[in-house]
Amino acid sequence: MIEFKAQLILVILWMTGTAHAVTYYVDATRGHDAFDGLVAKARSRQRGPWRTMARVNNAMLRAGDSVYFKRGDRWTEQLIIPAGGITGRPVTIGAYGDGERPIIDVQNKAAGVVTCFHSHVTIQELSLMNSTNNALGVSCTGGCKEITIRDMEIRNAGNNGISISKGGDGVHIDGVSVYNASNNGIHLGGSPDNKLSNVVVENCHISGTGANDGITIHEDGDNNSAGKNFVLRNNYAENCAEQGFDITTGEQVLLLNNSSANNKQGGVVIGHSARQVTVDRHRSMDEPTTQTSAAV
Repeated sequence: MIEFKAQLILVILWMTGTAHAVTYYVDATRGHDAFDGLVAKARSRQRGPWRTMARVNNAMLRAGDSVYFKRGDRWTEQLIIPAGGITGRPVTIGAYGDGERPIIDVQNKAAGVVTCFHSHVTIQELSLMNSTNNALGVSCTGGCKEITIRDMEIRNAGNNGISISKGGDGVHIDGVSVYNASNNGIHLGGSPDNKLSNVVVENCHISGTGANDGITIHEDGDNNSAGKNFVLRNNYAENCAEQGFDITTGEQVLLLNNSSANNKQGGVVIGHSARQVTVDRHRSMDEPTTQTSAAV
């Protein structure tokens, strides 16, 4: 009877997401997918880090689990995050060891580098390269909740460096550098049903977008709005094809202490359906103020 009660408690803990979190390790040079992934260095024929992105994409992750890629290593396959967490216990994708960020370079053979369809996920400390579409795409039916993206480097995205679509609540993007995105550096998009809310983008650096803007809050193709409660602060956008900061939709938007330089159509533009937008302490360098709408 005592043994049965103990087993029942374990099942309840697992079902409610309060079981012990697990950390998995991925090593592109010395790992093996037959290993359990539970240690950073191989210790036996069964115990050691995983090797491939395919193994990660098919992992049975639970709330609170983490997957860490080895610093200094490189992968060429797309990462599709297999699961999300719960409030206060996100699934975390990150890095371990010393040296440069782990690199995921899909070599223009995949639409995205990292794709997330789940809520309660933290993505951090990775370098993403050479996608044919959005380098890091977040899209959840019903809206993604509690998404954190921080300390990332993104290069040569075929569309947007980061794109958040289909709404969501509690999105935090911090310390991300985006270079040479074909469209926008960071794109916060409109949605017909679910809207974005409580979004913070801070300490990001956008350089060299090919077609559009550094950071944009933008309607979708059917003119659906993005949502409300956006804070963009301490960001820097330079050398973009249009504006450094393009606010075409959204309500209760605060741009605080941002900077822009050498953007072809100005530092900040506010238009379309944007409402209750505040721009506070923006610094613009070497940018035009003509042929723009409400440019700052």
